[in-house]
Amino acid sequence: MADLTALLTTVRTGVLSATCAQSLCLNPTNDQVYVGNRADAVVAVVDAVSDSIVARVPAGGDPVALCHNPAYNYVYVATTGSTVGVMTARRTCLLPR
Repeated sequence: MADLTALLTTVRTGVLSATCAQSLCLNPTNDQVYVGNRADAVVAVVDAVSDSIVARVPAGGDPVALCHNPAYNYVYVATTGSTVGVMTARRTCLLPR
């Protein structure tokens, strides 16, 4: 597993604005960290091995909570306005409703 201390240091120093990173979750299957960024209403997908952003997925609102489901490899994205999106971790995109 990647060194998450290094990842969080990188996030705090400017890859993502730490003041706007409202939620995060780890996918240990693919060593990716999902960071809900309320400033842009996106979920940034961070490769925990290379400490780089590999995708920015529009969340459809301010992402306030994230949760990884290992059984299906989905990431659930709760946004303001009481909506929940389902993001596939394989394709890093929100699934259509």
